[in-house]
Amino acid sequence: MKKFWLFIASDDGAVTVDWVVMTAVVVLLATIIYTTMPTAISTVAENTKIYLESIDFF
Repeated sequence: MKKFWLFIASDDGAVTVDWVVMTAVVVLLATIIYTTMPTAISTVAENTKIYLESIDFF
């Protein structure tokens, strides 16, 4: 019975779960950023081009 309570009290498994969850969150965020950045960069670049073309310097 003592071994059972020592097993229940051990937190080695919880640390592993924490690392798995944190790794999954990092991978998810990286995937979201990877998929949205090209579209956002293209939109900003196009808007900047349109704005600069509309300015009359002389």
